[in-house]
Amino acid sequence: MSMTPRSRFPFLAVLAVVFAVAAIRPALAGQAAIDEFQRAAYAGDFAAGVTNLETMLRSAPDDTEALFGKGALQVFSAFARIQQGIYDHSTESLPSGRGMPLAPFLGMRSFGGMNAPSLTPGNPDAKPMTYAILRSIISQFAEDLAAAETTLAAVGDRPVKLPVQPLKIAFDLNHDGKIADHERTLASLLAAGSWRRRVNPAMLETQITFDTADASWLRGYVNVFLASANLMLAVDFEQSYEAAAHRGFGSQATAFGRFLARQFSEGRPRAQIDAEIEAIDDTIKTLRQKGQTLQPPREQLDELRRQMFALPRTPEGNAERARIQAQIDELNEPSRENNAAILTLNADRRQLLTERDGSSWESVFDLVAFLHTAQWTVIEPQRLQAVRDHLLRVMVQNENTWRLIRAETDDDHEWLPNPRQTPPFGAKPLTDEVIDSWLATTRLSAQVLNGEKLLPHPRFNKGVNLKKLFDEAARIDIVLLITGHDVVPFLEKGEIVDRKTWGTITQPMGREFSTYALWFN
Repeated sequence: MSMTPRSRFPFLAVLAVVFAVAAIRPALAGQAAIDEFQRAAYAGDFAAGVTNLETMLRSAPDDTEALFGKGALQVFSAFARIQQGIYDHSTESLPSGRGMPLAPFLGMRSFGGMNAPSLTPGNPDAKPMTYAILRSIISQFAEDLAAAETTLAAVGDRPVKLPVQPLKIAFDLNHDGKIADHERTLASLLAAGSWRRRVNPAMLETQITFDTADASWLRGYVNVFLASANLMLAVDFEQSYEAAAHRGFGSQATAFGRFLARQFSEGRPRAQIDAEIEAIDDTIKTLRQKGQTLQPPREQLDELRRQMFALPRTPEGNAERARIQAQIDELNEPSRENNAAILTLNADRRQLLTERDGSSWESVFDLVAFLHTAQWTVIEPQRLQAVRDHLLRVMVQNENTWRLIRAETDDDHEWLPNPRQTPPFGAKPLTDEVIDSWLATTRLSAQVLNGEKLLPHPRFNKGVNLKKLFDEAARIDIVLLITGHDVVPFLEKGEIVDRKTWGTITQPMGREFSTYALWFN
């Protein structure tokens, strides 16, 4: 059928409207998904957010914002669920600064040495943790992460924009249905300890627009945690649990912990000691705030010191120097007295902690016990092999992530920027040299994981085939792996990755390698 120009115009107009509506609908769907993702993330309502985004995807399966949002919320939900499991079985709150690096046990329990709230506060209704319960919690964590990885993989290379203010993401740590300030976990951690000097209020409002490359990046991190979970599930670590798990989950988690609790229960009630510690903490906080106002003007002190150092070494000059020093001491005295009071209170606090928890060597004793019992029989070999598979996927995702990042031409609140884009949180710009260096390390790591290159060991002139270790190891004994006794079956002749090779490829990252590794995964 032919059309005249006049009859063709209405047809083209209708066609244009159809295409316009087709273009608008995904955009509207995408915005609805963004709104729901942000609502769920800021409210800590991850499971409901996943359900709502699944409903959106049934009517708009190509809504990549809904897909990425669902995958991200599944990741958050996995961490919320493992935290819930630990909270349900943590009979005591882990005091700030008492943590030690027992990653299999502590989970999201604490960050030792940081003056931040425990990430899993004590639960007055908790049922004591057991080894079997902990394994089931880790198993569920692995299942949840695997589901998230599948969702994120479906994003592929398709365009997506998912804006979020990451420091507002919330976890309801005590599961009371409310979000307190410290339950915006990332913001709380950044505001604690040494980090607080690097954080300003504007950072808390920083927006990141996660895009296609960031979906790939998140897949990489999911595989990092899947590797960790599968490592713990691959082995029988019950002896290590019984030796040290009371450090992470409270004294009721192990027989030895219960023995220690009975010993300390003969003294004053724990609640009374906790109240005294809390009172001391409040006083120290007040004195520190007061101390900021007691500092004498630096300009005045500098001027007095300048005058003192300029005086001649004569009897008259020495007398004048003593007078000025007395004036400096008088100016500093209020601050000095305040600091002395804080030192005294801290000493009292340490004594109370010893009364409540035992010797300050307790954590050292338990760490030694943990290492001594870290002789883990492999009970699920397929999971140990999966550890290597997941680590290899991390390397693959790094290649894919940086391919996508380098192809970007926008500059929209980037999380991982290319050299032409603005980095987040005031970080210094990335260079191609740094990116190439990082990719060289991931490629080298993949070669080591595949057994194409070997790991060095200081006791041998052969290298360790890591692939063979993951495929064939019947036990994981941390101490004997370090000493070399348990790596003998996996020694081979071949190209060994020595320190010089590693240093050459990481040189562009310099001393910031660990920072880049944490950022890039």
